[in-house]
Amino acid sequence: EDAAALDDLLWTFRDVSFLPHALLDAGTEDAAITIGWDARIPAGVQTLINLCADVPENPADCERVIEPVPADAGARQQSRDRYRAYRDMGFDMSHNEG
Repeated sequence: EDAAALDDLLWTFRDVSFLPHALLDAGTEDAAITIGWDARIPAGVQTLINLCADVPENPADCERVIEPVPADAGARQQSRDRYRAYRDMGFDMSHNEG
């Protein structure tokens, strides 16, 4: 449901700023943005924006992983846990405020 909602938002965000995208199961290999909903990462992904509670499978296959940190205290703790997991995997970590 969340993936479909994000898909809808990307179609309706602004008519002058379209982002080519597709749902993972749509079979579109050439979309600049692929929206998935499980732990697998499609081949060739350069930047992963993880909105899930868990660390995805094989995040090191991506050039860059972005983890937005929510304001909710429970979700923030999950973000800290993922941060530690990425660090333990040897990722070069940085964070941005704002």
